[in-house]
Amino acid sequence: MFLQEPAMYDPVCGHGSHEPLCFTQNSMAADLGFPLKDNQKLQSLKSGKTKKAIAEAFVRQIEEDFPFVMIMEYFDESLVLLRRMMCWSMKHILYYSVNSKRYSYKHVEIKGKDKERHAEWNYVDYALYDHFNNTLWQKVKETGNSFWEEVEFFRQVNQKMRDHCAALIQKNQPCSRYGPTLEVSDTRWGPGFTIDREFCLLARRGLRCHFTLQAERLTKALGIRNRGLHQTTLNVVEKELNRHCNYCKLKIRCNKEDYLAHFYREGYISAQQYEEFKTVAFPELSRSCSLPPTILRPEFH
Repeated sequence: MFLQEPAMYDPVCGHGSHEPLCFTQNSMAADLGFPLKDNQKLQSLKSGKTKKAIAEAFVRQIEEDFPFVMIMEYFDESLVLLRRMMCWSMKHILYYSVNSKRYSYKHVEIKGKDKERHAEWNYVDYALYDHFNNTLWQKVKETGNSFWEEVEFFRQVNQKMRDHCAALIQKNQPCSRYGPTLEVSDTRWGPGFTIDREFCLLARRGLRCHFTLQAERLTKALGIRNRGLHQTTLNVVEKELNRHCNYCKLKIRCNKEDYLAHFYREGYISAQQYEEFKTVAFPELSRSCSLPPTILRPEFH
């Protein structure tokens, strides 16, 4: 129904008088700064050449601002390309999927006239996607050096990292079915690295906790005095954390292990204290792991 007359339905769910639209038209372009007046202008244009000129000018502007644009449907391929461009290690692009929604019509294919109307309504978005999708595959073609083998190995490592970290952090176990650590070997694409509990703690950290710890770092850099938590029923770990915290609230934004790891890395507690405090706060971690570490190597065919 919407695609029968999108210009009629779009203002219905608008965001107030200052933004009287739903931004269903060219939403990607709008996020990247495509002017609202140009979006409205496109609706009344009869000339295909003028529309194409507006879209191409915007695509050129985005290409000047962003030398590389990732494509969501090819996220892993995009990440591997980005890693190569930035000369990063593979460990720098391991990730968890967040803010991903499931809904029944996610993979419904739009066909016929509806597809044509959708393409017309989102003319600039289609131009953006087509251009940067093409440039992505051009870059893949140019990169060579066993690109697809690296993508496959990256996917294997990323999935095993998620499984390993789920056991270590979510279930608070001393090891996963891969042992206490995952050891990624040296490859033709870069040096090896270790996926241990510290790595998992960082990888699984949420944005609220991340921002809280960044605020901790900033307040200390600015010389803001410790406010502390005025409680009398704190154990030895909580007392030590309370001594260093400027305004963090235990168990609210980060858990104790996040705070401990942060203050250890920042040099406020020693390595010995760090290990002792972890034993007190998380006694289950003192259990030994009977499994050896798992070594991950790419399998070339």
